[in-house]
Amino acid sequence: MCHAGPHRSKAALNQFNAVLSKEEPTIRTVAVRPGLVATDMQGVVREQGKAAMAPDQHVRFMEVHRENKLLPAEVPANAIAKLALGCPRKLSGTYISWEEIDQLLAA
Repeated sequence: MCHAGPHRSKAALNQFNAVLSKEEPTIRTVAVRPGLVATDMQGVVREQGKAAMAPDQHVRFMEVHRENKLLPAEVPANAIAKLALGCPRKLSGTYISWEEIDQLLAA
């Protein structure tokens, strides 16, 4: 079973982000990792994913839920909204984690 699909998609998006920032310098483009977010998709993965996933991956989804480590969607969304309202040119073309946004905007 191949699970490379999502990784290739993310890598392609990150590359597109980097190229777009060079080719269209008036556009600010940043790829943001939102973290592990409590979404409906998380529930589907926990309930139905076992048959389609590597066992260790499914166990990880189960553990982060059980240990209450999923973020409410509002947490990364608020950080991303701040970035959208004032993204400095120096961040364009980068890939960052939602946790870095406040620090990067303050710098």
